[in-house]
Amino acid sequence: MNATPPVVGSSAAGVPPLVRRNKPPLYRLARLLRWSGILAVLIVVLYLVASIVSLAMHPPQVRNGAGAGTTLQTSEGLVTSEVLYVWNNGSFPMTFSVGGVLALKAGGLLAEGSSSSVTVSPGTEVPINVHVLLPTRTLQQDGYLLYRSVPTVGWYWINGSYASMFDFGLAMESDQNWSAPYQGFTVTPGTPTTSGGNTIVPVRVNFTNEASYADTGALTLSVLPAGGGTSCGGGSLSLAAAPGSTFDQTTDITVASGCNLAGGQVVATITSGAVTVTLPPEPLP
Repeated sequence: MNATPPVVGSSAAGVPPLVRRNKPPLYRLARLLRWSGILAVLIVVLYLVASIVSLAMHPPQVRNGAGAGTTLQTSEGLVTSEVLYVWNNGSFPMTFSVGGVLALKAGGLLAEGSSSSVTVSPGTEVPINVHVLLPTRTLQQDGYLLYRSVPTVGWYWINGSYASMFDFGLAMESDQNWSAPYQGFTVTPGTPTTSGGNTIVPVRVNFTNEASYADTGALTLSVLPAGGGTSCGGGSLSLAAAPGSTFDQTTDITVASGCNLAGGQVVATITSGAVTVTLPPEPLP
């Protein structure tokens, strides 16, 4: 007679029953956390790779705004607002700010400034206002900037973060031109004449306002005798001129009797805001 094999769960043949035990809760929690961590790392790596590829294939683009920037006179100097357009053609948002400087092409820093921080969504373009300050002290030291337009260069740089993961930087250079509010300023003394016992010196003043803002300066004129000394007479003019307009006026200066005008000269002083500049003297004819 054949022997019957033992049944699972029975104690036949001295074999203990097989028991299926559940894993303890702490083990199951640790295993869940481990897989969750691996999944989170994979997501971060994929996000990082995708953002790097997006930035490499579709870098941000920067262009100048059309036309010249606007300039305002303040107690601190001239504030110019230049407009830059930044296009985010990538797939992730970016946050950045813009800094800039304006310098003479011949050398010498004129102005510097920056913008506020801006966030640009994917596939959009936003205008950025970069406010650049030309201090009053610079205008005072380089007084010729009031009456002479000169070539300048602007440097702009963008510092920002892309996809909230890593930082980036861009830089651009732009040829510009400093537009003087009293471009070609000329003082032309006329031939002195005598009328009613008084000597009259006609003085013609002309210039073009090439700046982007309306000029509201003032001009003071003094007639000096030969060899300088005490002024023989003076006058003044309001130098109001709209952007792009030409100023051309003549004023008569009454000279004190006994003043020797042979070899004399006319001295002009411009006051524009907080800046006062005295021009080289012009000889009397």
